[in-house]
Amino acid sequence: VLAVGASALELHEDRTIRPALDAATGKPLNSMMTRALWISHIAFHVRDADAVYERLKDSGIPWKAPPENQPLGLHLIRRRLLEFDDPDLFTIQLSELIDEEGRSAEPEAADGPWPLCDKLDHIALRATDIAAKREFYKERLGLREFLHKSTRLGEECTFMVGETAVELLWTTETRPPLQGGTVRCIAFS
Repeated sequence: VLAVGASALELHEDRTIRPALDAATGKPLNSMMTRALWISHIAFHVRDADAVYERLKDSGIPWKAPPENQPLGLHLIRRRLLEFDDPDLFTIQLSELIDEEGRSAEPEAADGPWPLCDKLDHIALRATDIAAKREFYKERLGLREFLHKSTRLGEECTFMVGETAVELLWTTETRPPLQGGTVRCIAFS
């Protein structure tokens, strides 16, 4: 169990689990690049993406690119992102809020063993029926909806759980049954 601010990331070994495989090629699927997995990615909030990259760039992490400024995005906010895959090809993002000019919009970093990462930023869940999934999280579970809109990729709605966003993503290509991938569950405190 690893601490992420007030949240925890639990890693469980299960030698019977295999990465989700592409049916045509038999190669492992990347969680961000396929619509076949329930969870697309997890993003950790960082206060300074460049500092994190400089600190970790020689650590063997398979960075997809140096920190990149994202345009005004799905949440109507701008981010500077770092992205990599873990050993099971699960996509991890490190996300820093930025302003219109690309400057950090973050307060000063807190003290601690790794002060640049202090919480989960967001978790992206795919939906095969966005209306049913939205109704479940909003009406039945009672989460506060932050955003609901159509995007160039399909439809998205976002719920805030404390300071962490839970994104529901739907595209016309998302069809059941989806594979579980390597994430077993998400727990809310």
